[in-house]
Order: sequence, then structure tokens, then C-alpha cells
Amino acid sequence: CRALRASGCDELAIGVESADDQVLKAVNKLETVENMKRAIQLIKASGMRTKTYWMTGLPKETWFSIELNKLFMKEVKPDRWTLSMFAPFPGCDIERNPEKYGVKILNRDYSLYSNFSKSFIKTDVSSNEELNQHYQEFYKYLVSEEWKK
Repeated sequence: CRALRASGCDELAIGVESADDQVLKAVNKLETVENMKRAIQLIKASGMRTKTYWMTGLPKETWFSIELNKLFMKEVKPDRWTLSMFAPFPGCDIERNPEKYGVKILNRDYSLYSNFSKSFIKTDVSSNEELNQHYQEFYKYLVSEEWKK
């Protein structure tokens, strides 16, 4: 991080996706929540700004996952964030093997997938309606900036 900062880099982004280790494991993220927290600490310590990328609507996501996301934001306080909804684009493993992930794809009209705030799946733990509600709940929390307090 110090070398990046010295070279002129002023912001680093991390694809957190979810602050629920169960979700990360389910989608083969090969990262842990603690590792991502540590990475953000290192980025901040070097003097760079941090940005987190989030994705709701992933396999194994529950309301508890959304609460973990909120706690993560409150703890690490990144400078910026981006939130998207998972979409099973052609070629990704979840699209090719939905049953392996406990997913049922409800709509395969890929032209609709550019709406990154709407779910096109349901999972073995959350309905399509719940996944959409997860997005809305987390989005409202992020824009409220309550996590900055």
C-alpha cells in the first residue's frame, strides 16, 4: 500500500461483496471478512481512500447477512461504496449450475440484467421478494450514512 501511495495512487477499491463469511464461502470468494477488514485498514493507514463494492442477492444471503454488512460498514467506514444486485449472467458458474448453489433462476432475459437493483433469482434461504428487500434495506442504510457515525 505504501508503494502504491508513493506512486500516486490515491484510492483503492475492494470487492467485499458480502460481510457474511457463509455467503463468501458459498460463492467461492476465497476471502474472509477479517481479511477484507485488514486490507481496508492497511489502505487507510497508507493514506489512500477506500471504496467498497457490495453485491446483494447472492446465494445463502439472509437478513442476518444484511445486518453483518451494516456492521462492517460501521466498523471500517470506507470513503465510498457501490452496491449492485447479483445477476446470473451467462457463463458464470451460478448460471451454469444453479442447483449447486441452491439457486433457481426466474428470468433468463439477459437484456433485463442491467437493472442492478432487481433480483432475477430465488435461493434455498431467501425468496426473490426477500432478495429485493435486502437490496433496498442495505441501500437505504448506505445512503443514510448512519454507518459514518
